[in-house]
Amino acid sequence: MTRTVILFLTVTITFCLIPPVLSAASSDEVIFKSGQKLIGEIKGLDKGILKFNTDETGTISVKWVKVSGLSSPNRFRVEAGTGLIFIGSIEKASEENKTVIVTDTGKILLGLDLIVTITSFEKRLLDRFKGYLDVGFSLQRAQRQTTFLLGTNVSYRTSKWNLVLNASSYLSKQETVPRTSRNDVGVSAQRDMKKRWVAVVMTGFQQNAELGLDRRLTLGGGLGHKLIWTNNMIFTVATGAIGVDEKYSDAAASAQSAEAIFSGSLSAFRYTFPKLNFLVSAKIFPSLTDWGRVRAELDTSLSYELISDFTIGLSGFYALDSRPPTEGARKHDYGFTTSIRWEFHQ
Repeated sequence: MTRTVILFLTVTITFCLIPPVLSAASSDEVIFKSGQKLIGEIKGLDKGILKFNTDETGTISVKWVKVSGLSSPNRFRVEAGTGLIFIGSIEKASEENKTVIVTDTGKILLGLDLIVTITSFEKRLLDRFKGYLDVGFSLQRAQRQTTFLLGTNVSYRTSKWNLVLNASSYLSKQETVPRTSRNDVGVSAQRDMKKRWVAVVMTGFQQNAELGLDRRLTLGGGLGHKLIWTNNMIFTVATGAIGVDEKYSDAAASAQSAEAIFSGSLSAFRYTFPKLNFLVSAKIFPSLTDWGRVRAELDTSLSYELISDFTIGLSGFYALDSRPPTEGARKHDYGFTTSIRWEFHQ
């Protein structure tokens, strides 16, 4: 599985680095509250940062709170924090701090403070990917211990769907101690609905040597709701159900079960330098077929910007199984890692 994750990351990074053959015309305009204007290409808006490209400066990061207007003849997907989604070109509004979205059904006047994301559809297919790559490594001579971490998050946005891949691989080796590994891969398809609701279909694979888990395969779906959605914070709750096929090292055969899901995630970010990103995610899995068994997963991370697109991060995880299927299996596992992160986006 580790080799599969590494192969996927290699292919993804290679495609992301391929220069585009065609790009949108450099006729977009951004107007600052100071009165200054820039002509170039709108690459996208995310987490309070507008990516804008000009021939003179290349791609620059503009604080969204500094923008008073913008325009582009190209088509974009514009999301408002209220949950409304618009597809169309962008025109300058007669009022400051507002813009006009020209959709197929008419023109929509929208305040800039309500806009949380802008995604371009004029770019080539591969330019719609965004995400990050985490790499961590440590070597301790005194304890003869080596630790390696590899993780990624890659998303691809269409007009109505958001496809997301999460993968992480953790390996620790120490003389006289059995090797410890933890692998986690998840793929989800998220369908935007009205009023900040999201429908999700998901599948995943887990392996954890510390818990004696050889494999856990999951498939299911559910509904999520963005309770808070602004340019510096996203708070989401979700519920659903999954089918589970798992095999423990001490078990003769795999076992199948069904579980409910209750989850919540909080993502907060500061776009003034130095850029900070904080994420905490909690999931609870009460078993529907083995009454009384409950699994739980907690993940948290904090990243600090070193230079543009590169951050140093601290992440931690905690996994709990109140009643493992095999006797003697550990009930919980936890760990902390540091890593260097490279972010790739519009």
